[in-house]
Amino acid sequence: MTLNCLIVDDDSLMREFITEYVRRTEFLKLTAACANAYEGLHIIEENDEIDILFLDIEMPEVSGLEMLKMLKTPISTILITSQPEYALTSYEYGVIDYLVKPVDYVRFIKAVRKVQEIQARIERIKENVEYVFAKVNGNFIKIMLKDILFFEALSDYILIHTKDHQYIFLSTMKSLILRLPAEFARIHRSYIINCRNIDYIEDTCVVIGKKLLPITNTYKDEFFSKLHIL
Repeated sequence: MTLNCLIVDDDSLMREFITEYVRRTEFLKLTAACANAYEGLHIIEENDEIDILFLDIEMPEVSGLEMLKMLKTPISTILITSQPEYALTSYEYGVIDYLVKPVDYVRFIKAVRKVQEIQARIERIKENVEYVFAKVNGNFIKIMLKDILFFEALSDYILIHTKDHQYIFLSTMKSLILRLPAEFARIHRSYIINCRNIDYIEDTCVVIGKKLLPITNTYKDEFFSKLHIL
C-alpha cells in the first residue's frame, strides 16, 4: 500500500530533508511540501488522499498543534520539533509519533512504519465487516455492504446508492474509504464503488447499477489492482 505524504514545515532545509526521505522510501509518495499551516490546510482541503502528515510544531502565525485542531478529518500525523519537551504534549493530540530535529533516516523509517502497521491492522479488521451503520436523519440505518452499489460525494455529505434505496449522511470520502473493506475502491474524487457489483468496465468508465461512472488517472492503478483480471 502506497501512503501519500504532505510536509508542512517553515524550515526549507528540513522540508528538503523530509522530501528526500520520502522519495527514498518505496511505499511513500510525496503529494506536496509547504511552508505554513494555511497552505497545508488548503492542500488537505483540495486533496483528501493524504495518508501521512509530517508537521512542524514551531511555525509562525499558526503552530503545528493549532493546525491539528483545525483539521476537519484526522490524519495520521508525525510531528517534527527541535524541542524534545514537546513529545509528551504531542501524544495528547493523537499523533502517531514525533521526530526531533535533526532527523535521521533510521528514526524517520521507524515513525512511518508505525503508520504502516496501523493501516495494516485497519485493513485486517475491515475484511470481516458485512454491514455498516450510517446516521441518516438522526437515526442509525443498518446497510448490508453487498447491497451497496457506490458512494457519491456531495460537498460534506455522502450519498449511498444501494440496489433499492439512497441514503445521505455526513462524512468525507477520505474518512469513508478508511472504514470500508477491500472490495470497495475509489475511482474518482466523487465516487467509491463496490467492485463486487460492477456490471462491466468500458474504457475509462465503470458501469454499475446502470450508472456510468468515470475512472480518473489518480485512482486508476489502485482500482485495477483490486480486480481479478484473467
